[in-house]
Amino acid sequence: SGVPRLEMRRERDATGHTAAIAVRVTDAGGRPLPTADVRILRRLNGGRIQETRLTPDPRDGSFRGAFPRTTAESDGLSMRVTVGRVSHEVPIAE
Repeated sequence: SGVPRLEMRRERDATGHTAAIAVRVTDAGGRPLPTADVRILRRLNGGRIQETRLTPDPRDGSFRGAFPRTTAESDGLSMRVTVGRVSHEVPIAE
């Protein structure tokens, strides 16, 4: 129950742009939530959404994946974390 905690790390390429992202999802008590579903959503002009699902590492509740490339059509990024039937969405910077 409650809102999950997110610890996010960005991995940068040689030019300094974010190339990959890693997220650890825990409950309010700090216990890992390995069954969470974690996705990066890029909202595109015109209402479309591009989703990138992060791959889970069930050992410690971590998730990792490629960071969506910046596009001129972009209207913002967010991270959606679903635990059970409840989803939480937070904006993230490019």
